[in-house]
Amino acid sequence: MRLNCELIANSDTEHLRQIYAGFGMLHRQGFLRLKQTIPAEFLRNKTVADRWIDYKFFNAKVIINDRIMVIYDTHESKA
Repeated sequence: MRLNCELIANSDTEHLRQIYAGFGMLHRQGFLRLKQTIPAEFLRNKTVADRWIDYKFFNAKVIINDRIMVIYDTHESKA
């Protein structure tokens, strides 16, 4: 059974690139069907300085088979 995954990308920060790369590899190898979505708000805010400190830019969400949601949080806050 091949999984259907929608990867919702909040930014292109280097913190998330390993997640994007891993899902891309799984897609190319045929283990899953991948759809990537970038919400418009993150495209509009791409040059905002807050994108380097605001936690929401360091998160990625994956929806598996329209039922299961996995959230990756790569924000390395000291707080």
